[in-house]
Amino acid sequence: MPLQLTAEGQQLLLVRASPMGVTSTQSCSQLLAPDQHARIKVTAGEVVMSNEHLVACFDKVGRLMSLKLQGNAKEAILPSHPGNQFVMFDDVPLYWDAWDVMDYHLQTR
Repeated sequence: MPLQLTAEGQQLLLVRASPMGVTSTQSCSQLLAPDQHARIKVTAGEVVMSNEHLVACFDKVGRLMSLKLQGNAKEAILPSHPGNQFVMFDDVPLYWDAWDVMDYHLQTR
Protein backbone atom coordinates (compact mmCIF):
# COMPACT_ATOMS: atom_id res chain seq x y z
CA MET A 1 0.00 0.00 0.00
CA PRO A 2 1.32 3.48 -0.84
CA LEU A 3 2.30 5.52 2.23
CA GLN A 4 2.43 9.27 2.55
CA LEU A 5 3.48 11.46 5.46
CA THR A 6 1.99 14.84 6.30
CA ALA A 7 4.20 17.74 7.35
CA GLU A 8 3.47 16.73 10.96
CA GLY A 9 4.69 13.18 10.31
CA GLN A 10 1.27 11.52 10.35
CA GLN A 11 0.85 8.55 8.02
CA LEU A 12 -1.70 8.60 5.20
CA LEU A 13 -2.55 5.33 3.46
CA LEU A 14 -4.40 4.57 0.25
CA VAL A 15 -6.77 1.76 1.20
CA ARG A 16 -8.86 -0.19 -1.29
CA ALA A 17 -12.15 -1.48 0.10
CA SER A 18 -15.34 -2.49 -1.64
CA PRO A 19 -18.40 -0.27 -1.12
CA MET A 20 -20.02 -1.01 2.23
CA GLY A 21 -17.06 -3.28 2.96
CA VAL A 22 -14.21 -3.40 5.41
CA THR A 23 -10.51 -4.03 5.12
CA SER A 24 -7.60 -4.29 7.51
CA THR A 25 -4.50 -2.13 7.36
CA GLN A 26 -1.03 -2.30 8.78
CA SER A 27 1.85 0.12 8.83
CA CYS A 28 4.08 -0.26 5.82
CA SER A 29 6.61 2.49 6.52
CA GLN A 30 9.40 -0.08 6.69
CA LEU A 31 8.67 -1.12 3.08
CA LEU A 32 9.37 2.29 1.54
CA ALA A 33 12.63 4.17 1.31
CA PRO A 34 12.54 7.69 2.82
CA ASP A 35 12.63 9.37 -0.62
CA GLN A 36 9.42 7.58 -1.63
CA HIS A 37 7.31 9.51 0.88
CA ALA A 38 5.18 12.37 -0.34
CA ARG A 39 5.95 15.79 1.07
CA ILE A 40 3.18 18.32 1.72
CA LYS A 41 3.78 22.03 2.31
CA VAL A 42 0.78 24.15 3.27
CA THR A 43 0.89 27.95 3.09
CA ALA A 44 -1.86 30.58 3.29
CA GLY A 45 -2.65 30.49 -0.41
CA GLU A 46 -1.52 27.11 -1.68
CA VAL A 47 -0.70 23.47 -0.99
CA VAL A 48 2.40 21.97 -2.60
CA MET A 49 2.62 18.18 -2.77
CA SER A 50 5.74 16.45 -4.04
CA ASN A 51 7.44 13.09 -4.20
CA GLU A 52 10.47 11.76 -6.08
CA HIS A 53 8.61 12.07 -9.42
CA LEU A 54 6.18 15.04 -9.34
CA VAL A 55 5.53 18.45 -7.83
CA ALA A 56 1.85 19.51 -7.74
CA CYS A 57 0.60 22.88 -6.54
CA PHE A 58 -3.05 23.47 -5.56
CA ASP A 59 -4.69 26.80 -4.76
CA LYS A 60 -6.89 27.37 -1.70
CA VAL A 61 -10.06 26.15 -3.48
CA GLY A 62 -8.46 22.91 -4.68
CA ARG A 63 -7.63 23.73 -8.29
CA LEU A 64 -4.46 22.18 -9.69
CA MET A 65 -2.37 25.23 -10.60
CA SER A 66 0.96 23.58 -11.42
CA LEU A 67 2.19 20.09 -12.27
CA LYS A 68 5.86 19.42 -13.04
CA LEU A 69 8.23 16.50 -13.15
CA GLN A 70 10.94 16.73 -10.51
CA GLY A 71 14.01 18.36 -12.02
CA ASN A 72 12.16 19.59 -15.10
CA ALA A 73 10.99 23.16 -15.64
CA LYS A 74 8.31 22.19 -18.18
CA GLU A 75 4.83 23.01 -16.87
CA ALA A 76 1.94 20.60 -17.62
CA ILE A 77 -0.83 23.02 -16.56
CA LEU A 78 -1.48 26.27 -18.42
CA PRO A 79 -1.78 29.31 -16.11
CA SER A 80 -5.06 30.29 -17.78
CA HIS A 81 -6.57 26.78 -17.47
CA PRO A 82 -6.16 25.27 -13.99
CA GLY A 83 -6.70 21.56 -13.66
CA ASN A 84 -8.91 19.55 -11.34
CA GLN A 85 -12.11 21.36 -12.26
CA PHE A 86 -15.54 19.85 -12.75
CA VAL A 87 -17.10 21.79 -15.61
CA MET A 88 -20.56 21.28 -17.10
CA PHE A 89 -21.73 22.39 -20.52
CA ASP A 90 -25.25 22.69 -21.87
CA ASP A 91 -25.50 20.63 -25.05
CA VAL A 92 -28.66 20.11 -27.08
CA PRO A 93 -27.97 17.59 -29.85
CA LEU A 94 -29.30 18.63 -33.25
CA TYR A 95 -29.14 15.29 -35.06
CA TRP A 96 -28.46 12.32 -32.76
CA ASP A 97 -29.00 11.81 -29.05
CA ALA A 98 -26.29 11.29 -26.45
CA TRP A 99 -23.12 11.50 -28.53
CA ASP A 100 -23.81 14.40 -30.91
CA VAL A 101 -21.76 17.18 -29.31
CA MET A 102 -21.93 20.37 -31.33
CA ASP A 103 -19.24 23.08 -31.36
CA TYR A 104 -21.53 25.64 -29.74
CA HIS A 105 -21.48 23.72 -26.42
CA LEU A 106 -18.15 25.44 -25.61
CA GLN A 107 -20.05 28.75 -25.43
CA THR A 108 -22.52 27.42 -22.82
CA ARG A 109 -20.12 26.89 -19.93
